[in-house]
Amino acid sequence: MSAASDAIFLIGFPGVGKTTLGRAVSARTGVRFIDLDEAVEAEAGMSVPDIFRQEGEDAFRRRESAMLRSIVEGGSPIIVGCGGGTPCHCDNMTLMNNAGTTVWLQASRERIVSRIVAQPGQRPLLEGCDAIGLDKALRELEQRRGPFYCQAAETFDSSRLETEAEIAATADAFIKAFLI
Repeated sequence: MSAASDAIFLIGFPGVGKTTLGRAVSARTGVRFIDLDEAVEAEAGMSVPDIFRQEGEDAFRRRESAMLRSIVEGGSPIIVGCGGGTPCHCDNMTLMNNAGTTVWLQASRERIVSRIVAQPGQRPLLEGCDAIGLDKALRELEQRRGPFYCQAAETFDSSRLETEAEIAATADAFIKAFLI
C-alpha cells in the first residue's frame, strides 16, 4: 500500500465493479479485501435484500456504518468494497477520507445497467427494474449520491471488468495507481 494511506475504500454506483476489482487486486497483492455488504450479511445472519425487507433501509444503514467503523478500527492495510450508498449515510464519507484513500470507481451507465441486469435480486434499491427503469433509477441515484462520491480523493475507470483478461489488466492498472 502507498505510504499515504492505510486503507483504500472503493465507492461508486451499484454495478460499477467494486467487489470484482477489490477481489482481483487482493488476489494479486495479498492485501486483505472486505466486501462491506458481505460483512454486514455475515454479522446479521441474513442477506442485504432480506435486511431491507425485514428491517428497512435505515436499519441496514446503521448496521453498515457500524461495520465500516469496526473495519476501520481493525487495522490495515485493507481494501474495502463499499455498498453504493455507504458514502451517503452516517458521515461515512468523512470517516473513510480520514482513514485512508477513497477511490470513486466509474463506468458508463450502459455498462452498469448490463452488469445489474446480469445479476438480478442483488440490489434492493433497484429491485424489479428493467433496463429502462434501471437507467432512470441510476439517474436519480446520480443526483442523490453524486455530491458524496465527488468527495472521493481519487477516481478510477472500472469499465473493463467483463472478462478475466480485462479484470487482470484493470487490477494491474489499479495496483500501479494506488498500491505501488
